[in-house]
This record gives sequence, structure tokens and C-alpha cells, in this order.
Amino acid sequence: MERVPNTLVYRRVRENVRMLTRNRTVADKVVPACPDWTVRELVAHLGQVCATAFGREWAEAPAPEPPGESAGIPELLAHWEKLAGEFEQAVARGVAEMDALLIADAVVHEGDIRVVAGQPMPAGHPAFMSTMDLGIWGFSQSLISRGLPALSIESGDLRWVAGEGEPAATVRGGLHDLIRSFAGRRTYQQIAGLSWSTDPGPWHEAFTWGPFTPPAAPIE
Repeated sequence: MERVPNTLVYRRVRENVRMLTRNRTVADKVVPACPDWTVRELVAHLGQVCATAFGREWAEAPAPEPPGESAGIPELLAHWEKLAGEFEQAVARGVAEMDALLIADAVVHEGDIRVVAGQPMPAGHPAFMSTMDLGIWGFSQSLISRGLPALSIESGDLRWVAGEGEPAATVRGGLHDLIRSFAGRRTYQQIAGLSWSTDPGPWHEAFTWGPFTPPAAPIE
């Protein structure tokens, strides 16, 4: 899969979120992956994450004030768009970098909103590659810290090795399914439903890392 510049990837995610929330009836629906948030609150979070990145040393001015707590999704999207536009300009000037963490957070939450809206993730989403890079890195650290054997991870003709040393097994799946598994959106049973070359049990605990823990029951 061809890699797309991060600024264009981030722009695509914003466009997708705007499209997914066009129907205002989704605004107050609870997000199964983040049950403490409604869709509106999740959109506010996306703007807040961008504002945090905006506040790093490269920023030439303070981030714009966020909309109030009663703001609707259109106002929240407009705020996010303004922040992201200034971020993109800073990237173009060579004084900022739109890193994989910002992209991964956005695309994982785009997937969360898609579950609420009943809209599947497009197979060729341009954010998949950078998001997989971050997922593989985090999963690798989880394997290493637990002393678990390395794992070969494959999707089509793409291959990564997570952990250290020679892989002891292989897991195969679609990029979206792998990303959702790494991001705590799939249960252990769903993760076991990927194509494994052996019993996946020894690797299950490694899917808990950073802020991510597989849910007890399916959320999607």
C-alpha cells in the first residue's frame, strides 16, 4: 500500500468525520469503544488532541480558544479544522511534524464513530500504514516487556515483525482488523479469530498496552 503524506492523511480523517457526523442524530449517541463519551464529546476530544500538538514550541501564537461545552458538532469541527490548518502550515514551513501518534488517535476514533454511524471503514484508508507502524511499535514493546516471543504480522503482501528475535508464529488479517485489535477494540475471542499459525493464547496478554485493553464483550 502506498504511503500518503501525514498532512493529507489527517485531512482525510477530518473530512471523513465531517461526513460521518452530518446526520446530527448521532451527536448524542454513546461511543461503544469510549462509553464515557458521546460522539459530540469524541469530536471535541479530537480537537483537544490537535490543540495539544498546536501548543508545542513551534506554535507562533496560542491555540484558539475551544468552543464552549454546549457547542454542537459543526462548531467543534470548525475549531478542529482551524487548528489543523495552522498545523499544516507549520509543517509546510518545516517547523513542525505531524507525527504518527496524532494520525493514529484520529483514525482509531474515526473507526469508533463509524461503528456508531453504521459505516464501514474503507479498505484503502490512507491512514492505515502510519497507524500500523505505531500499533506494531506499541505491541512490540508489550511483547518485549513481558518476555514473549516475537510475532510475524502479515496483511496481504505486507509483513512486520513485532518483538525481538525470530518470530515464533504468524498472525494474518486485514489492516483494519489488525489496527482495531492493537487499539483495544477487539475482544480476545475476536483476536483469536484472525488467521494464526498456532494457538494465539500465549500472545493475548500483549494486546494490553499503553491505554489499550481488549474489551470483555464485543463492541463492534
